[in-house]
Amino acid sequence: MEIDQLQYELGAVRRRTDTEVCSLRQRIVDLELQVSEARKEADEYYRASVEHNTEAMALANQVIFLLVIIINKKDNKFNLPCYKQKLQERGTVESADYTDKFLFF
Repeated sequence: MEIDQLQYELGAVRRRTDTEVCSLRQRIVDLELQVSEARKEADEYYRASVEHNTEAMALANQVIFLLVIIINKKDNKFNLPCYKQKLQERGTVESADYTDKFLFF
């Protein structure tokens, strides 16, 4: 009778263990799916951020380029001393002798 009782308890422990293992495996699968989705969202966010930053830098460069053109014009009607000083500090004004050759759309 004692052997039957021990076998029954062993079977019950195995069933509980198997159920727990199955539950943990399902949890792992669910968590892996969540991680995969989070990685996809992070990649999309990163790509959008890089694209936005690239566009912002391109626009900033165009603004600087146009300011250099305006500052270097002989008939400059704009009073832009603060911009000229900042651009000179960056070394941008002196290198703008060829700016009239470029067009912006």
